[in-house]
Amino acid sequence: MVLTHDSDFLDPEKRGPVPVVYYGDDTMDTYEIADRVDELISWVPDPGDLPLVTNLTEWT
Repeated sequence: MVLTHDSDFLDPEKRGPVPVVYYGDDTMDTYEIADRVDELISWVPDPGDLPLVTNLTEWT
């Protein structure tokens, strides 16, 4: 799994089969990113069950 702000990882041809956890908002506090990743892990404990792209900035 890759945690990134780099939108190049959203391109399927560049990403490959690795799940990407993406945050597009570069103003997000690092603690907020960590909290969202922690919440994601509680919902989907096995990274193999994640979709190819999970967008952390779409959560409210």
